[in-house]
Amino acid sequence: MIGDPYFRRLSGDEKENIAPVVKATSEVGDVLEYAEEKFNKILTSTDVYNLRKDVRPAMPLRPDVIRIIRQSGQVAEYVDSNTGITNRICFALDSQVQLYRKYGEVVCIDSTYNTNKDGYSLFQLVVTDNMGHGRPVFLAWTRRERACDVAWILEEFKRMMQNTSITETFIMDSASCEISAVRNSQIQAKIVICAFHVCRAFSRKTRNPFVRRFLYRLVKAATPERFYHYLSVIRTVDRRVWNYVRRYWVPKKETWATAYMPNTLLLFNSTNNRVESSHSHLKRYLHRRDPLHVCMYKTYKWCVRVEKRRSVEAIVESCRTHKYHAPEPVMPILRNFTPYAAKLIAKDYSRNRRMSIELYTDDMAIINDDIYLHQVEYTNSSCTCRTFRAQRIPCRHMLLVHTLIPQFTVEKVLRLCRRWFWRDPLLPISVPCESSVKKPCREILQLRRQFNRSFAVMQDNYSNEYTISALRATLNYFQNFLV
Repeated sequence: MIGDPYFRRLSGDEKENIAPVVKATSEVGDVLEYAEEKFNKILTSTDVYNLRKDVRPAMPLRPDVIRIIRQSGQVAEYVDSNTGITNRICFALDSQVQLYRKYGEVVCIDSTYNTNKDGYSLFQLVVTDNMGHGRPVFLAWTRRERACDVAWILEEFKRMMQNTSITETFIMDSASCEISAVRNSQIQAKIVICAFHVCRAFSRKTRNPFVRRFLYRLVKAATPERFYHYLSVIRTVDRRVWNYVRRYWVPKKETWATAYMPNTLLLFNSTNNRVESSHSHLKRYLHRRDPLHVCMYKTYKWCVRVEKRRSVEAIVESCRTHKYHAPEPVMPILRNFTPYAAKLIAKDYSRNRRMSIELYTDDMAIINDDIYLHQVEYTNSSCTCRTFRAQRIPCRHMLLVHTLIPQFTVEKVLRLCRRWFWRDPLLPISVPCESSVKKPCREILQLRRQFNRSFAVMQDNYSNEYTISALRATLNYFQNFLV
């Protein structure tokens, strides 16, 4: 009888008492535990879901949504003069503009559907931050996905960011409207088609696993010789598929074949996975029955929530202990990078078993890596290998020269790789790899959650002066235990 709906029903006073807890926490278990302790009632997850619907604040109207977004960013919309209907609308927050100025070398663009009941398509422009996460910097909605619609989105993106010349590469799917719009508006940037979409287009033309294997190898071929070797094998096995690839994909091979993109900056973005992941996370907060202004408001709240979460994750990550399998001369370089970049650098350096310095002068050094020769220049702090040019991290050739030649100092190695630093890429900040900060145990985390829950209840039930005085008294009490 305890689990009967009649005995699980909360009275009006009990709902008012539990409402601050429901607002403060996102975990169902905390609400269930609070209800069992205070009211001696065993609730279910469905009851908690219904409580959240009751305490959820009402959604603002369309003018209020635009006003709220403009307080912390910029909004632009295009209204059809004949019908008076908004065909396109977009926004970018001030924090997103700052994020783009730091990490805007490579931008991924893609659209998704079923986010609102008005049938607008959602476009996201995503950059890769120093932790390797995809971060949205611009969002837009359009009624149709024509070339003029995408061109308008890119023009507003250029206007809000004030300067898009730092973007060297745009990564997108094979949609012709996006490719033509980027080609006309971003003349200085290179276009890269997502490798996953290319392989999917190839796999639709044949079911032969042997032909599919060589079609996928076309995308990842390291040299033009291997590219045409795989193409000749496909011609021998299936001439129909070979005609399709030769007619539609070979003329634009500079946008998808790795062998023909030696100098294209990618930053570990060979596919559109980061923007697709951003779509999936955002759709958890959206519903296809929402109006457009509700969809915009939920997207705005999600962007603010993501910014806060990423900043907290960066602080927590900096307090952890990071150990890398690298020799001691390389460790001063790894200390400047985030764990994401440092692990990739250490992994790349572990492949230096067959490397040797063939020739070195006061300005450059030539490295023999298996059968390839690469040139490392001291003054430009660059290397001719694909790893440095595509990912903008210190490659194994630069690290080898640094360990053997004193002229190639740490400052020269890190000169062009500061976007992977811990904090501001313009200011190199050294964070020790061996941190002395201990990881909090499980009991400490539970006590911390209880403190946050109590603080939320106090903030809702008491005045600000009383809450501030209680917090000051708590901090003064903590100071007595600090030596």
